[in-house]
Amino acid sequence: MLLGSLVVRPLAVRAGEGRVMWPGGLVVAPFGFLVPLMDRGAGLCAAALAWLLITVKAGVDN
Repeated sequence: MLLGSLVVRPLAVRAGEGRVMWPGGLVVAPFGFLVPLMDRGAGLCAAALAWLLITVKAGVDN
């Protein structure tokens, strides 16, 4: 979440607050389907990346 909080300020200044929030949800939402793939190997790496993107998006929204 900290990473999302750090990233959102410059993006909001450049593009506007509303324009940063809703497209981010459209981009991050499909990655939520990778979280149930947590297992070993590549599935774990994909799920970890998806979880990172979801938490960054939560930081952006807050």
